[in-house]
Amino acid sequence: YQLIQPCFLLLGNNIYVDSQIGSDTNIGTESNPLQTLEKALEKAVGSSSTIYLQSGQTFTLDNQFTLNNDLSIQ
Repeated sequence: YQLIQPCFLLLGNNIYVDSQIGSDTNIGTESNPLQTLEKALEKAVGSSSTIYLQSGQTFTLDNQFTLNNDLSIQ
């Protein structure tokens, strides 16, 4: 038998980011937010998702990206 690890890819869901208490090893839920916008964008690829950034924080990107109609950032 082979142990299969679950993959937490958020498809069509809300992805939460908090640069202070989040971790990019989290799954991106409200109670377990990601730390970086880059990781949130990786998880949102090919899905209809909304990325929620914690208010009062600054988020930067090292690369350019194109926001398509299936992704919302709030």
